[in-house]
Amino acid sequence: MVDFVDTVLRPFWIVWVSMIFTGIVFYAFRPKNKGRWEEMGKIPLRDDDEER
Repeated sequence: MVDFVDTVLRPFWIVWVSMIFTGIVFYAFRPKNKGRWEEMGKIPLRDDDEER
């Protein structure tokens, strides 16, 4: 079993990692999420007394 994992599945790790990375980047840069990310980017600049 270990030999199977080592010889067959191990070379494909870069494909899986690339797919996950591409999916995260695609999700983050979708135009639909632009407002959400802009709002979250302003969180550190808000005063604590402001209503949320």
